[in-house]
Amino acid sequence: MTTGEILALYDAEMRRDPFDPFGRVEKLPDLTRVMMEPPGRHGGWILYTRLSPETADEAIATQIADMSRHMETAGRGLEDRDGNTQGGIERGIESSFESSFESSFESSFESSFEWKVFDHDTPADLKQRLIAHGFEPDEPEALMALDLEEAPARLLQPVSADIRRITDPAQLSLVAAVQAQVWEKPTPGLEDELAQTLRTHPDLMSIFQAYADDKPVANARICYHPGRRFADLWGGSTLPAYRGRGIYTALVAVRAQEARTRGVRFLTVDASPMSRPILEKLGFRHLVYTTPFVWTKR
Repeated sequence: MTTGEILALYDAEMRRDPFDPFGRVEKLPDLTRVMMEPPGRHGGWILYTRLSPETADEAIATQIADMSRHMETAGRGLEDRDGNTQGGIERGIESSFESSFESSFESSFESSFEWKVFDHDTPADLKQRLIAHGFEPDEPEALMALDLEEAPARLLQPVSADIRRITDPAQLSLVAAVQAQVWEKPTPGLEDELAQTLRTHPDLMSIFQAYADDKPVANARICYHPGRRFADLWGGSTLPAYRGRGIYTALVAVRAQEARTRGVRFLTVDASPMSRPILEKLGFRHLVYTTPFVWTKR
């Protein structure tokens, strides 16, 4: 398939008609949104946009109003259920981060949502309009895709690195700790989201942790979408001291091999400037740039 054909298929399966086990997918005439429920790092997501210049500003204002009401209702639900704003959430992340992680997670869910803009979304000035409505852009990422029918041989060979699949939610504190060290900041809500998936839908996600010198040094995960031909790669992160040893590539390989056994056709990943060159060497193609825009209640 051509790059354009893969992008069109991705739009149809993953953006216009997405699958989310923990959110309510709503397909409106010109956009698709997901209204999330706790645990989660945002109150919702706008995943697909085909607005016109004449309707864009009204649609943006409507989404802000709708998402604000949803987040307020969900926040009250947490308080009503548990009697406090913490919502009784248990965390296994290292104790030195615990309090700040919990408060950050709760306030993030109750006050923010994300509008993910792809460069071919319309209208052409959608990014500028979102900024005018109070959204803040994050760093752009390159959406990369690999056709597993064309995967290079190196991804299909046995992996020699010490990589272990995590199936016990109690082990997720190690995953969160590695992520926090790599990105030098807390990852509020991450452990809760991963634990919820492992407990309720273990078939939808596989988490892999890489070890070296008898300690966890990298991890990554893959998410599956029933009825779709795509699987997403997430979280591929390696501690700085262990980069350049092929660990990142090994994590891509174990996920590619598992995905093939499950009948997946395409792997996708939102690549950072650091990971993109590695992925291109492994056969991934650049589809389009994406930019997350976050609206936060003030």
